[in-house]
Amino acid sequence: MARSPQTMPVPEKTRSSARIARPPSSPTLGSTVVLARWRLQRTLGMLFVTGIGMIAAVLIVCAVPLYSQVSTTAGLHSIFTATPDSPTMDIHATMAGLSSSIVNEVNKRIAAIPQNTIVPYTSGSVQFSIQSQGFNIAVPKQANAATSLTISGYSMNQAASHIHLLEGNLPQSTSKNLQVLLTQQTAQQLKVHVGSLIYIKFNAFTAQDISDTSEYVIDQNLPLLVSGIYTPSTTNDYFWHGTTLDPVLAKRESPASIYYFHAIASNDGILAAVDSTIQHLNKSQTNGVVFTSLFSELYWYYRLDPSKFSISNVDNLSNNLATVQSRIADNYGKVITAPDYPYIETAVTEGALLSTYQGPGTLDLFRNRVDVAQIPVTILMVEVVALVLFFVSMMAELLVERQFDSIAVLRSRGASRRQIFGSFVTQSVGLGVIAFIIGPILALITVLLLIQATLGANGQSALNVITGHPLSIVLFLAAYAAIAVVVAILAMSFSTFRAVSFDVLAIRRESARSTTRPFWQRLNLDILAIIVALTGYGISIYLNNLQGLDAQTRVLVQAPLSLIAPTFLVLAGVLLLLRLFPLLLRLGALIATRGRGAPAVLALGQMARAPRQSVRMALLLALASAFAIFALVFTASQAQHVLDIAAYQVGSDFSGTILSATSQTAFQKQQTMLQHIPGIASVTMGYKDNYQTNSANPSPVTMLAVDANTFAQTAIWNVPGVNLSSLMQQLVAQRQSAVSNDAVAVLVDSLTWSRLDLSPGAKFSVQV
Repeated sequence: MARSPQTMPVPEKTRSSARIARPPSSPTLGSTVVLARWRLQRTLGMLFVTGIGMIAAVLIVCAVPLYSQVSTTAGLHSIFTATPDSPTMDIHATMAGLSSSIVNEVNKRIAAIPQNTIVPYTSGSVQFSIQSQGFNIAVPKQANAATSLTISGYSMNQAASHIHLLEGNLPQSTSKNLQVLLTQQTAQQLKVHVGSLIYIKFNAFTAQDISDTSEYVIDQNLPLLVSGIYTPSTTNDYFWHGTTLDPVLAKRESPASIYYFHAIASNDGILAAVDSTIQHLNKSQTNGVVFTSLFSELYWYYRLDPSKFSISNVDNLSNNLATVQSRIADNYGKVITAPDYPYIETAVTEGALLSTYQGPGTLDLFRNRVDVAQIPVTILMVEVVALVLFFVSMMAELLVERQFDSIAVLRSRGASRRQIFGSFVTQSVGLGVIAFIIGPILALITVLLLIQATLGANGQSALNVITGHPLSIVLFLAAYAAIAVVVAILAMSFSTFRAVSFDVLAIRRESARSTTRPFWQRLNLDILAIIVALTGYGISIYLNNLQGLDAQTRVLVQAPLSLIAPTFLVLAGVLLLLRLFPLLLRLGALIATRGRGAPAVLALGQMARAPRQSVRMALLLALASAFAIFALVFTASQAQHVLDIAAYQVGSDFSGTILSATSQTAFQKQQTMLQHIPGIASVTMGYKDNYQTNSANPSPVTMLAVDANTFAQTAIWNVPGVNLSSLMQQLVAQRQSAVSNDAVAVLVDSLTWSRLDLSPGAKFSVQV
């Protein structure tokens, strides 16, 4: 018979010693760091893979917005280099009178408006020009043709680099006569040379004579001295703003044909000649002004420098342009026939960048399209980053699960939850710091390589976004990197917190048979994803059928829906499959038991009892495959969409603007001439203009008048189910009825159809 051992009493001193040797309840930072370093030696491989995932997350989060900023800036720069005059905004003032004092006063008033808003974005100094046109050349006369001379004044310091002198010198303002430059063709047509005098005739009167027609002075003769013969330094030089410098003959039967000539002078020389004319008309008037029936115009040209702005401050530039445009229109937009001092009849802002009542300018068009393009880019970036962070969290869970036994042993030997949790968080923070340092550097290198590989010269010029503002780029990347690192650390901390709550018994029970449902199953995220996907598709279908919705709003709303709805549909499908995955494993295990092989039964049985690990791996693989396929499809769709937009904007392989045909014969002659250009398969010509409807709420309408006989053979038409040739045949068939009924047959788009509430055969009118 066995006897139970006798329980001996423990001395009081021993009990006290045991209490003293017990570890403290609150861990110190040092013990946490020591424990983290000890665990690092045992989990270095898993930590390395987790760190790679965190670096990848930071890399993507930093590279996508940085590359998007540089690429959109390159696109912004491209609209400023499309044509020589693309980056130019000019202010054009029509004057009733002219003199040196008047020009100085107008300069103070008008040039001050864009001084603080537009000038900081310009390259070099503002180009100022005085232009007067309609002068009749009295000497030398042209046989069988009238003459009209335009004199353009420039600053000779600015114009010198754009002029190639063939003979003579640049115009000087100190000469007795107004000195001018002529092109070689103009000099040959006028039969003049350097040193010759050209006399021009115009009507003029002073401010004293403006109300007294009996004092009207006519036939003022102004001598022009030919100081040089020149040619522009380069073809299509932006400095001349598309001005035709060589003579142009406008042939007409009645009245007589007109020769249009052009001469260049200095601004100071023109003003000196005007002041001399004033003194000649009324010597007692020392601060007068000369009025003329000719056009006297002042131009201020502001050439924007693309290197001084990027996509980040393009909104500020657009607002500044709109402010200048609004102030000029408010102060000088209304035409005044008899203006007071300083005799400004009207002033307008011009340029392709500016928006008008006819439609948005190139800058606003670009901004609108960038806003639309940023939506799918941002959504895709969020999806990819979420996938990477899911990978990071999964690696963190694997890292912790691999150490469940060690955690349980540490817990049983007195280590507190805080110490264990702190050691893992310390490792996470260490990985986060490494990713925060390395990730932005790799993102910067990646963006530079992508720019060199994908973007052209505009992309290289857009690099000043990175190289020109290093501090702002560092802060820009640091913000995105910090967000990615914090989210990754939180994901790892959440996985660690869940793991440290297990003891040895719970770990053995969970490894034998999983009893805890995943987080997404407890919240029914698969059902939520299905609801979001179906809602997105429903809204998209509703918007497609909604009448009267403007195109801009439709695009801004449908673009995110077209990405969000499929994403949630894929996510819902994957999660629903994973919800059924344990049942499929059990079914597989049941089928495997009918066979003779043990490995399949053991594998499927173990996976069916604890499917957590296999479910996570399947989820990661499914999401990665789905997003990869989705990204490829999206890229191909966007590439095709760019081609569709270009085809819609151009209308055919290429298009352009030509001089208006004055008659049906001239129209056909121009079309025949274009048809014979080598490589041209078909040509169509037409007219395009903007009008407003005659209704209570006028709407802008762009009218395109086409040649129905040739339009279908030339235009690009990608509307499914609608044959362009049959539409053109309908227009041809209704030509006679259009003449007899005084109503033109038109084809309208769906937006016009719904906005004007039209039906087949209905009529509407526009303001011409």
